[in-house]
Amino acid sequence: MKQPRPPAPRVLHEAERIFSALADRTRLRLLFVLLGSGETRVTDLAESLGCSLSALSHQLARLRDRRIVSARREGRIVRYALRDEHVATVLRQALRHAEHP
Repeated sequence: MKQPRPPAPRVLHEAERIFSALADRTRLRLLFVLLGSGETRVTDLAESLGCSLSALSHQLARLRDRRIVSARREGRIVRYALRDEHVATVLRQALRHAEHP
């Protein structure tokens, strides 16, 4: 079987940034809320997670920076969602793996 070509250094760096962003319980909880609810208002996310808007804003900025979530503004309301199906797949697989004995 032929070995796959190793990823380019830039790709490895981006993957490292993604995994480092996922290596936080608060951010994981936030992402799983988005996974289950789809696009959600930032105030509803803060209430669901039991955290302040400023703390949540810090976490969301990190996730946006790594292209894990996207934001959509409607006037003063900001709604967040998982960026794409790749993110949802990684989260689902992580849960399955964690639940596996």
